[in-house]
Amino acid sequence: MLFTIGNDELSVRDLLERGHYLGSNASYNLKQLVDAGYVHRSASQRDRRSARLRLTDKAHSLCDAIRATHDSRQNGHDDAEALELGIAHGVLRRLEMLWTGSLR
Repeated sequence: MLFTIGNDELSVRDLLERGHYLGSNASYNLKQLVDAGYVHRSASQRDRRSARLRLTDKAHSLCDAIRATHDSRQNGHDDAEALELGIAHGVLRRLEMLWTGSLR
């Protein structure tokens, strides 16, 4: 969810649509992220019933650390392994899209 929000400020609805999350699971996970200090949740200025979400500095630091770890790990792979990982990622992404599409 942190990477889905990124540098944007999103409504909860936008987050659900962008990340293809299910409502009950997403609200539970989002509450945990807010309670842990990773996401700032505030009422929308236009519609007080709607919540706006943005990452805290703590979340940005965590995302940066994950990216750095990923990049350093990625640089340690040879070309054949990187190609296999890319193929696996593509297959998993297509499966995710298929499953989330069938849930809608």
